[in-house]
Amino acid sequence: KEAYLISIAKLIIWNKAPMTNKFVFKALNQIFHNIMKINKLFGEKVIVFGSNFCKQTNNINENQKQKEFAKFLLQIGDRTYPIVADTENRITIPSDIVVA
Repeated sequence: KEAYLISIAKLIIWNKAPMTNKFVFKALNQIFHNIMKINKLFGEKVIVFGSNFCKQTNNINENQKQKEFAKFLLQIGDRTYPIVADTENRITIPSDIVVA
């Protein structure tokens, strides 16, 4: 049942993501590859990793890309990041923080 739900999901929201061990992400990635039968990052599912980044990103290595990503997420959380003015209220993720 859970595999079917994952296969039809359009968006997955994961709370407390910064607190998760990297091996959990790797395992989830492999599971999604198997469920979706596609060898792309998380089976090409859209996943929003959320949490209180103000407190939890202080424990992350302080490199520039991580700082920019944390800033981006905080702006989304504060509703200060610009959205595309259409019926879907989309945001554009800056290319310098995208991992593909």
